[in-house]
Amino acid sequence: MTAERGGVGKRGPLKGTMRGPGVSGGALPKRVRIPPEVRSDADALGLWRELFPLIRGRLVCSDLPAFADLLLTWAEWRRVHRELATTGRTSTGRGGEVVKHPLVTVEGMLATAVRAGQDRFGLSPSGRGRLPEKQEGADPGAELEAWLRGRVAKQDAADNPGGLVWQVAEPDSDPLAEFAHGGGE
Repeated sequence: MTAERGGVGKRGPLKGTMRGPGVSGGALPKRVRIPPEVRSDADALGLWRELFPLIRGRLVCSDLPAFADLLLTWAEWRRVHRELATTGRTSTGRGGEVVKHPLVTVEGMLATAVRAGQDRFGLSPSGRGRLPEKQEGADPGAELEAWLRGRVAKQDAADNPGGLVWQVAEPDSDPLAEFAHGGGE
């Protein structure tokens, strides 16, 4: 990204913070760096290359960490699934009885997390059905930015009975202003 690193804190720049164009909840820059944890995992990297072009238009900068988490979880699920395909879904217990392989439970937990991530990013039929339609020229991060600034969105049924109209109510004070200038404790 083209953002410069470092926010301003009490003792100077904060490590790991980012500021600059295209970093907040706004639209993605033209070139997006693949997160290092995704680059270092071959399965996750393959998923990135397959899925990122498909959903790029729906993502904003603040979605990238969650998207990376989804890919890493999905990659781990694939590894567990392959291991169970090799070793089998049962094992022998201490008394010689046949028991469920411990990885079966892990596989189920990972599958649940993957399904939730797929829904969140519109990678499943039910998830796509819940995504709002993108309006031309709309800033995809505007809603997130409004929420972060403490603004309230309301549905205005009188002006638009078939859809949502977002009205932004200005707060008395900006709760994030003190952090933007390095204030606060």
